[in-house]
Amino acid sequence: MSGKFPNPFSFKFFFHPTFLPRILYEKTLYPIPNTVPAPGQPAGRRPLLAQDKAISAGSFNSFFLGFDCTDPTRPSATGFNGNGQLGDGTTTDKNSPVAVPGLTGVRAVAAGGYHSLFLKEDGTVWATGFNGYGQLGDGTTTDKNSPVAVPGLTGVRAVAAGQNHSLFLKEDGTVWATGFNGNGQLGDGTTTDKNSPVAVPGLTGVRAVAAGGYHSLFLKEDGTVWATGINVYGQLGDGTTTDKNSPVQVPGLTGVRAVAAGGIIPCSSKRTAPCGPPDSMAMVSWETAPLPIRTAP
Repeated sequence: MSGKFPNPFSFKFFFHPTFLPRILYEKTLYPIPNTVPAPGQPAGRRPLLAQDKAISAGSFNSFFLGFDCTDPTRPSATGFNGNGQLGDGTTTDKNSPVAVPGLTGVRAVAAGGYHSLFLKEDGTVWATGFNGYGQLGDGTTTDKNSPVAVPGLTGVRAVAAGQNHSLFLKEDGTVWATGFNGNGQLGDGTTTDKNSPVAVPGLTGVRAVAAGGYHSLFLKEDGTVWATGINVYGQLGDGTTTDKNSPVQVPGLTGVRAVAAGGIIPCSSKRTAPCGPPDSMAMVSWETAPLPIRTAP
């Protein structure tokens, strides 16, 4: 495993209030509201326009899409860059946003633990950053400090990045996954890591995906939710605390419109009012406890 990792308890948080009126929505999970689809476009989708904004936050880095006045489809990034996750060709941290060189035509960004995904308007995906488990999907486990295309992956409509795994939702409603799989978060029926995207068997009709720290959620067109991966605290919502390596339906949950998945944040005691992101914000308020032992660093 290569690269450096920051101490999660040694950094300071900051947020600039002037960003608030510019944040509209996260395109990786939610359809664009109140829009008439352009010819040939599915309902709820259209090309990125100058007035559109999108943001994505990784463990220690941030991405902004739509803020470049000369090209709203070119992302900017700031923060920790020890593994090349900012995609600027360096591993030097940045304390103000810099444009990702040579990357345009981007419609969505997903920031994982230490890697980043970019979905282009043409349905291709580009990735950069830590790749120790194959989460970039380029067939290697070598870190990248500039975005590389994920080979053979086309027709993608949404991306999601977990701590060390990546999910890709295609226009045909199928899901593909790559990266760390020690808890079954790729949903392919194994716990073997993958360095190229593999299809999630038997999963069709999906409209949205969400990648947590070590688990994954899939929202189907019929409003049901399916989940896979680590389940030590019940974050899959299936009534057990047993990990799953294939998606299982969340019982009794119907009519769902969106899903979101958080990481597993260490705290001194259990609580229902989280001091960090809850394990699965979209379904139930779960309690969070110290990190499980069967996870990647």
